[in-house]
Amino acid sequence: MNLRTAARGFVAFLLSVPALQGNDGWAVTYPSSNVCALRGSTVAISCTYKYPYRLTREKELWFNNKHNELVDLRDDTDYTGRVEYKCNQPSCNYYSCTGTCTLRINDLRQSDSAVYNFRFTTNREGGAFSGVSGVEISVTDLQVKVFIQPTSPNRVWLKCHSQCHLTDYHKYIWYRNGTQQDQGLFTLFNNNSEYRSSCAVKGSKHLPSPSVYAPTTPIVRVTPPGVIKEGSSVNLTCSSEANPIAKYTWTKVTTDHQSSGHRIEGQQLSFHSIQSSDSGQYHCGAKNDLGTKSSPISIDVKYGPKHTFVITSPPGEIREGGSVNLTCSSEANPIAKYTWTKVTTDHQSSGHRIEGQQLSFHSIQSSDSGQYHCGAKNDLGTKSSPISIDVKYGPKHTFVITSPPGEIREGGSVTLSCSSDANPAANYTWFKDNQTLQWKPSQPHTLDSVSSKDSGTYHCQAVNQYGYLGSNSVFIDVQYAPKTPSVSARPSGEIKEGGSVTLSCSSDANPAANYTWSREHGGSVEELGENYTISNITTEHGGNYYCEARNAVGLQNSTLLFLNVTATPSSPSSVPTTVAAGTVAVLLATIFLVIFLWMRGKKASRKACGQGGRPDTREESPPCPVYDNVSALTNRSASAAPREPIEEQNDLHYASIHISRSKNQEVRCGFAGALVKSDHTEQVLYSIRLSIKDLRQSDSAVYNFRFTTNQEGGAFSGVSGVELSVTDLQVKVVILPTSPNRVWLKCHNAPTTPIVRVTPPGVIKEGSSVNLTCSSEANPVAKYTWTKVTTDHQSSGHRIEGQQLSFHSIQSSDSGQYHCGAKNDLGTKSSPISIDVKYGPKHRFVLPSPPGEIREGGSVTLSCSSDANPAANYTWFKDNQTLPWEPSPPYTLDSVSSKDSGTYRCQAENQYGYLGSNSVFIDVLLSVRPSGEIREGGSVTLSCSSDANPAANYTWSRLSGRIRRELHHQ
Repeated sequence: MNLRTAARGFVAFLLSVPALQGNDGWAVTYPSSNVCALRGSTVAISCTYKYPYRLTREKELWFNNKHNELVDLRDDTDYTGRVEYKCNQPSCNYYSCTGTCTLRINDLRQSDSAVYNFRFTTNREGGAFSGVSGVEISVTDLQVKVFIQPTSPNRVWLKCHSQCHLTDYHKYIWYRNGTQQDQGLFTLFNNNSEYRSSCAVKGSKHLPSPSVYAPTTPIVRVTPPGVIKEGSSVNLTCSSEANPIAKYTWTKVTTDHQSSGHRIEGQQLSFHSIQSSDSGQYHCGAKNDLGTKSSPISIDVKYGPKHTFVITSPPGEIREGGSVNLTCSSEANPIAKYTWTKVTTDHQSSGHRIEGQQLSFHSIQSSDSGQYHCGAKNDLGTKSSPISIDVKYGPKHTFVITSPPGEIREGGSVTLSCSSDANPAANYTWFKDNQTLQWKPSQPHTLDSVSSKDSGTYHCQAVNQYGYLGSNSVFIDVQYAPKTPSVSARPSGEIKEGGSVTLSCSSDANPAANYTWSREHGGSVEELGENYTISNITTEHGGNYYCEARNAVGLQNSTLLFLNVTATPSSPSSVPTTVAAGTVAVLLATIFLVIFLWMRGKKASRKACGQGGRPDTREESPPCPVYDNVSALTNRSASAAPREPIEEQNDLHYASIHISRSKNQEVRCGFAGALVKSDHTEQVLYSIRLSIKDLRQSDSAVYNFRFTTNQEGGAFSGVSGVELSVTDLQVKVVILPTSPNRVWLKCHNAPTTPIVRVTPPGVIKEGSSVNLTCSSEANPVAKYTWTKVTTDHQSSGHRIEGQQLSFHSIQSSDSGQYHCGAKNDLGTKSSPISIDVKYGPKHRFVLPSPPGEIREGGSVTLSCSSDANPAANYTWFKDNQTLPWEPSPPYTLDSVSSKDSGTYRCQAENQYGYLGSNSVFIDVLLSVRPSGEIREGGSVTLSCSSDANPAANYTWSRLSGRIRRELHHQ
C-alpha cells in the first residue's frame, strides 16, 4: 500500500491555540499555531488578515521556513501539484479591510514538517505584511511499538502509537500482511514469524502505520567482488529487511561446523589486509525484537605458495639401492603445481625438471646425491624449498695408482695411492703379496729409498660400515744394478791340457744382467754370456778370469777365477806322424765326399730342377736346395713365418762340384706358389743353388751368398745379391652396363674367410684395452664391418666400419659374439669370435625368503647374488663372524630359534676381486606352544630366552598386572 497516497476526506487535527499578529491596522491571525497530521493525509491551515481601509490587496501567498528566501509554495518544486490556496475577497468598513485565506497540502510527507506563514501585499509602497509566528505542521506516522514480556520469550506485544493526540473515539485496526486481523491498542506477534503487522486508525485504512516484521534472510555482499587475494582489503556487508531495524553480528564457523565463539558487531565486517587464515565460512546474523535470521558466506582467500617443505620417506639414513620418496608440500590457494630440479656443482639448476609432488627413487644410486629444489607454483606466486640427499654406500671403483708409474730404481721413492668411491669415506688396508701391511689407514703411502725387498704385488681394500671392496693389483718392479757376481768352473780344480772347462757367472740383478768374460791384465773379451766354455784347452788358456755383469742400471765385476791348466806329456817324434796321418785322412774324406755329392747332385738335379738350366750347362746343373723358409742370407731383419717342410731333410742339398763355371746369373720372377731358382757361380769350381718353394709376398727381398775358408779372415759375401720379387695374379672386375646380372672377372678373387686376432692374446680383464683385427685375402681389397650378435642370435643392427675394433676400457657388457664381415665387389665372407670379459664381483646383495619377521620354529632361506665372471664363491658372515656354510648359495635355516637372530651378510669372491654385500637382520620372534587358538581348559607354554652372562632371570608379566616370577626360561 502506498502510504504517500493523498488522503481524501481526512482533515488534520488542529490545536485550538489562536495566533494573533498585528500592528496599526495590519494583522494576520492564525486559528492554531500547531498542527499534527499523519503522513499521506491532507492538512488545511487558515488565517485572517486585515489592512487599513482605502488600500487594495494585490497578492497573497504562503511560505515556510525551509528556505533562506521567501518562496511561494506554489512555486516550490517540493510541493508541485500538492498545494491549493483558497482566499476570499476582503470585506471593508470605515477603518479596515478583513480577509481569510486557507492553505491545503495534499499527500503529506515527513519533509513537509515546517512552520508555515501567510503574507499579503497592497497597492501602497511598502504595504506588505507577513504573519511572524506562523503555524507549525508536524507530519508523523502511526508507529507500532514492541513490548517484550520475559514470561513469554516466543511472543511479544505490539502497540499502535502516534505522536498526535487522538481523541478516545478513535479506534485502532490491526492488519497482518494487509489483511485485517484484530482491533484495539495492542496485539500479539509470534517471534520469527514471516508475516508483517501494521495498524491504522479506524476509517483510515489507507493510512496504516509502517509494518513491523522479523528480519528477512540476510544478503551478504563482498566488496570488491571477484577473486580475493591475500593482503588485499575486503569488506563483507550484511543486509536484511527488518522493522525495527536489525542489529548485525558476525561469527566464523570452525572446522567442526561450530561457531568460533568470537562475535563481531556491525553490519560490515572489514579485513584491511586479509590473510589465508581468514578463509572459511562466516555467518551474518540479523536480529530485532521480533526474531533472528542468519546467512552463511564462504571466504576463499587466494595466495601464492608458502611454508614449502620436503618430507623424505622413509626418514633417516639413505642407503644406496633403497627406495626413497621425496614429497613436497606447500600451502597454496589454488593448489600449487610442483617441479623438481637438481642443483649442479656450480649451484645452478641442472635444467632437467620433473613434474609432480613426489620425486621417487626406486633404487637410489650414489649419483643421485646432491641438493634438490622443490618449486611450488600457482597463478599468484612461486616458492621453493631445498633438500640435500646424501646417499650412503659401500666402496666401489677401488683402484691403486703408483707415482711415478712404471719401473722404479733402487734408492728411489714411490707413492701408492688407493682411491675408492664411498660414503662415508672409506678406510684402507694395504696388502703386499696378499699379506696385510701394518700401514696406517690414511693414504697415500710413500716408500722411500726402495730396495729389492720392496718389489711385489700391492693392492688395497677399502671398507666402511656399508661394505668393502678390494682394488686392482699393481706390481712394484724395483730395478737395481747387479750385485757382486759369483763365478765357478766346471770341472773345478786342475784342468788337463786337451780337455774342456765351463766358466759360469751369476748375479742378482733387475733387469737380468748381461755377462762378459775377460782375462786379467788386458786380455781381450773371451765370451758374451753367462757360461763360457773353452774346448781343447791348452796351457795358454791358464790364468785369472773374471766376468762383468751389466744391466741398464749399472755394472759389477766378479772376483778373479784362476784356471790351472797342466800339459800332457808325449814323445817328440809322434807329433809329425800324427799330423801327417790326420792330413791324409782329411784328404781322402774330402775326395769321397766330392764324388758322392756330385753323383747325388746329378740325380737330384733331374728330379728337382728338370730342364730349368741353360743348354750349355744342363748336364752340369747343381742340385736345387729346398728350404722351409730362407731368411738368414737376405737383407731383411724380420724373420719369415715358419712353414711346414715340403720334402724330407735328405733332399736338402747345399753344395756340389762343377767342371766348368757358369758365367751368367739368372733371376726369374715367378708367381706365388711356383718354384724359383737362382744360380750364383763363384770363381772356383763350386756352385750353390737356392730353391724356395711355396713363395709368399713376404719373401720379396735381396738375397746374398756368403762363404768362409780355413784361412783366418777367409770369408766373402756377394754384395749386389739377387732381388726376388713375388707377386700374385690379379683379378679385376669389369662391369658391363648391358649385363646387369653378370660381371666380367679379370683374374681377381672374392674375400677368403676372415681370420680374427685378439691383441693382447689371453684372458680379457674388464678395464683393459683390447683390439680385434680382421684379415681376409681379397682382390679388390675387402672392406670390413663389425656387428655384435644379440641374445636371440640376431645382429644388434649397430655396425662399426674398419678392419680393427678397439675397446679402450672393455666392460663386462662388451662380452658376447662378434662377427667380422669382409666384402668386396665379388662377394662377402664373415667370421665369428667370442669375447668373454672376466671381472670381479659387483652388484652383490642378500635376499631373505620370506622377508620380515620369522617366528621361532619356522625356516628362512638366505640367497646371495652377485654379478661376476667367472662365477663367484660366497662366504657367509653372521654378526661379522665367518659361518662354515657351503660356498654356493642359497642357504636355508630350518627350525630357527632365537639364537639364529642376528645380522647376516655374504662376500662374493673370484680370482679378479671380492665384494661384500648388504646386511640383513633376521629377527626371530618368540613362539607360543601350542600356537594359534587355545581352547579353554587346555595348557600353553610361553618361552623366553636371552643371551646373557651371568645367566638371566626371567619375569613374565601381563598387561593388566604381574603374573609370577620364574628362575628358568619357561
